[in-house]
Amino acid sequence: MFIADNFKLVADGLLGMVPGIATNKIFIIGISAQFCSMLLKAAIKSVKTGKFTLKNMADYGGMPSSHTAFIVSSVLAIGFDPAFGWRSPLFGFSFIVALIVLVDAVKFRGNVDKINDIVGSVAPNVTMPKHIAHEIKEVVAGVVFAFVYTILFYLFFGHLFS
Repeated sequence: MFIADNFKLVADGLLGMVPGIATNKIFIIGISAQFCSMLLKAAIKSVKTGKFTLKNMADYGGMPSSHTAFIVSSVLAIGFDPAFGWRSPLFGFSFIVALIVLVDAVKFRGNVDKINDIVGSVAPNVTMPKHIAHEIKEVVAGVVFAFVYTILFYLFFGHLFS
């Protein structure tokens, strides 16, 4: 009986996941901010190269950082949300995770770029991504994009989630 109760708990949780996600304002803001920043990244890259391709949306690096837009929009949504707010432990935790993501985008991935250069010089037949790190201006652009996007989202769509 105990296992059956646990199975029902898991099944109910899985069945409630889709409707729960569909009405989760924080999730929707984060994912939509990332998608819109990826569209903007593709548009900016298209202007630079003179050729539009959706592949540019998923390229590493680029302006603005879509990972930054995702995490910063999510953090701001938690802060703005009356159920959580700026003083909530969830906001504090998400802020720390955001800092890790921002540092990762520049520092860690920058080191990966250096390793890729070394691998490319030692084993020229191995293809490595050309550039996966973000420049600081790309991360800053992601932060600015997230602020603007999240505020506009709340102004125009916040009432849909009340």
